[in-house]
Amino acid sequence: MSNFSTTDVGNNLSDHLPLETCLILNSTSECYSNDNKVSNTAYQLRWDKSALRLYDKYTYQYLEAIGLDYAHQFSNCTPDCSCGRLGLIDDYYKKIVNALTAADAICVPRRKVGFYKY
Repeated sequence: MSNFSTTDVGNNLSDHLPLETCLILNSTSECYSNDNKVSNTAYQLRWDKSALRLYDKYTYQYLEAIGLDYAHQFSNCTPDCSCGRLGLIDDYYKKIVNALTAADAICVPRRKVGFYKY
Protein backbone atom coordinates (compact mmCIF):
# COMPACT_ATOMS: atom_id res chain seq x y z
CA MET A 1 0.00 0.00 0.00
CA SER A 2 1.52 3.29 -1.02
CA ASN A 3 -1.07 5.66 0.43
CA PHE A 4 -4.34 5.76 2.35
CA SER A 5 -6.73 8.39 3.62
CA THR A 6 -10.21 8.84 5.01
CA THR A 7 -12.79 10.74 3.02
CA ASP A 8 -15.05 13.15 4.88
CA VAL A 9 -17.60 14.70 2.55
CA GLY A 10 -20.76 16.57 3.47
CA ASN A 11 -23.20 14.18 1.80
CA ASN A 12 -22.15 11.20 3.94
CA LEU A 13 -24.71 11.02 6.77
CA SER A 14 -23.19 7.88 8.26
CA ASP A 15 -20.95 7.89 11.31
CA HIS A 16 -18.51 5.72 9.31
CA LEU A 17 -15.95 7.37 7.06
CA PRO A 18 -14.92 5.67 3.81
CA LEU A 19 -11.28 4.75 3.31
CA GLU A 20 -9.34 5.38 0.13
CA THR A 21 -6.27 3.28 -0.51
CA CYS A 22 -3.69 3.11 -3.23
CA LEU A 23 -2.29 -0.38 -3.73
CA ILE A 24 0.72 -1.34 -5.78
CA LEU A 25 0.35 -4.95 -6.84
CA ASN A 26 3.04 -6.99 -8.52
CA SER A 27 1.54 -10.13 -9.89
CA THR A 28 3.38 -12.92 -11.62
CA SER A 29 0.52 -15.37 -11.45
CA GLU A 30 -1.66 -16.17 -14.42
CA CYS A 31 -5.03 -14.55 -14.74
CA TYR A 32 -7.96 -16.87 -15.13
CA SER A 33 -11.01 -15.44 -16.77
CA ASN A 34 -14.48 -16.48 -15.81
CA ASP A 35 -16.93 -16.47 -18.70
CA ASN A 36 -19.72 -15.30 -16.41
CA LYS A 37 -20.52 -11.73 -17.34
CA VAL A 38 -20.97 -9.23 -14.53
CA SER A 39 -23.75 -6.78 -15.23
CA ASN A 40 -22.75 -3.12 -15.19
CA THR A 41 -26.37 -2.00 -15.41
CA ALA A 42 -27.20 0.65 -12.81
CA TYR A 43 -30.47 0.30 -10.95
CA GLN A 44 -32.13 2.72 -8.61
CA LEU A 45 -34.86 2.47 -6.02
CA ARG A 46 -37.99 4.27 -7.20
CA TRP A 47 -39.55 5.52 -3.99
CA ASP A 48 -41.99 7.63 -6.00
CA LYS A 49 -43.45 4.39 -7.43
CA SER A 50 -43.38 2.43 -4.15
CA ALA A 51 -46.09 1.09 -1.87
CA LEU A 52 -45.25 3.24 1.16
CA ARG A 53 -48.01 1.89 3.42
CA LEU A 54 -46.87 -1.65 2.72
CA TYR A 55 -43.25 -0.59 3.33
CA ASP A 56 -44.32 0.89 6.67
CA LYS A 57 -46.06 -2.39 7.57
CA TYR A 58 -43.03 -4.55 6.68
CA THR A 59 -40.49 -2.31 8.38
CA TYR A 60 -42.61 -2.38 11.53
CA GLN A 61 -42.83 -6.18 11.45
CA TYR A 62 -39.14 -6.72 10.68
CA LEU A 63 -37.89 -4.18 13.22
CA GLU A 64 -40.27 -5.48 15.86
CA ALA A 65 -38.80 -8.96 15.32
CA ILE A 66 -35.35 -7.58 16.19
CA GLY A 67 -36.73 -6.00 19.35
CA LEU A 68 -35.52 -3.25 21.63
CA ASP A 69 -34.42 -5.58 24.43
CA TYR A 70 -31.36 -6.29 22.35
CA ALA A 71 -30.45 -2.60 22.36
CA HIS A 72 -30.65 -2.33 26.14
CA GLN A 73 -27.68 -4.71 26.47
CA PHE A 74 -25.34 -1.95 25.35
CA SER A 75 -27.25 1.24 26.16
CA ASN A 76 -24.48 2.32 28.56
CA CYS A 77 -21.59 1.64 26.16
CA THR A 78 -19.47 4.54 24.96
CA PRO A 79 -17.00 4.60 22.03
CA ASP A 80 -14.11 3.86 24.45
CA CYS A 81 -16.04 1.15 26.31
CA SER A 82 -14.13 -2.01 27.22
CA CYS A 83 -17.09 -4.16 28.28
CA GLY A 84 -16.70 -6.49 25.30
CA ARG A 85 -20.19 -5.81 23.98
CA LEU A 86 -19.26 -3.42 21.18
CA GLY A 87 -19.56 -6.27 18.67
CA LEU A 88 -23.24 -6.46 19.60
CA ILE A 89 -23.70 -2.89 18.39
CA ASP A 90 -22.40 -3.82 14.93
CA ASP A 91 -24.59 -6.91 14.91
CA TYR A 92 -27.65 -4.87 15.93
CA TYR A 93 -26.88 -2.28 13.23
CA LYS A 94 -26.60 -5.03 10.57
CA LYS A 95 -29.94 -6.49 11.65
CA ILE A 96 -31.61 -3.08 11.32
CA VAL A 97 -30.10 -2.51 7.86
CA ASN A 98 -31.14 -6.01 6.76
CA ALA A 99 -34.70 -5.41 7.99
CA LEU A 100 -34.98 -2.14 6.05
CA THR A 101 -33.40 -3.68 2.95
CA ALA A 102 -35.76 -6.66 3.07
CA ALA A 103 -38.75 -4.32 3.32
CA ASP A 104 -37.65 -2.15 0.42
CA ALA A 105 -36.95 -5.25 -1.71
CA ILE A 106 -40.65 -6.12 -1.40
CA CYS A 107 -42.20 -2.67 -1.69
CA VAL A 108 -39.91 -0.43 -3.75
CA PRO A 109 -39.40 -1.17 -7.44
CA ARG A 110 -35.85 -1.17 -8.83
CA ARG A 111 -35.52 0.06 -12.36
CA LYS A 112 -32.65 0.72 -14.70
CA VAL A 113 -31.51 4.31 -14.58
CA GLY A 114 -33.55 6.19 -17.18
CA PHE A 115 -36.32 3.53 -17.32
CA TYR A 116 -39.13 6.06 -16.79
CA LYS A 117 -37.77 8.64 -19.24
CA TYR A 118 -39.70 8.95 -22.48
